[in-house]
Amino acid sequence: MTEPIHPSMTLAERLGKPVDIASLAAFRILFGLLMAAGLVRFLMSGWVEELFVRPSFFFKYAGFEWVPVWGPTGLYIHFGLLILAAISIALGLFYRLSLLIFAVGFTWIQLMDQTNYLNHYYLVILVAGILLFLPGDGAMSL
Repeated sequence: MTEPIHPSMTLAERLGKPVDIASLAAFRILFGLLMAAGLVRFLMSGWVEELFVRPSFFFKYAGFEWVPVWGPTGLYIHFGLLILAAISIALGLFYRLSLLIFAVGFTWIQLMDQTNYLNHYYLVILVAGILLFLPGDGAMSL
């Protein structure tokens, strides 16, 4: 348990004070579970088929024309790996590797076709990237 912040403390003392990691661990768990649920929903709704398998033309982001759209089997493997990575994030299992796989894989999905852009997908990529540099596996993890 950390000591309360006293009003007479300087800003440097306040910023240097240890903070309980439980809230970050809880955020990691919720983030991982939410991402896994969202990806399962994406699969179960048939959106992989509708957005990536059926179309014959994709609008690429400038500079990212080299990012391929996998075939149907590759897409389902890609989403399956992302679901496993998200569950691993929630469990704190291979935390940084799971986050790296998730961040790169989720970014890859966004770069495959510009027409599927949603601003909260960009937020997911940013949060995953930030979590890479935080000790989110410091508590409540395998």
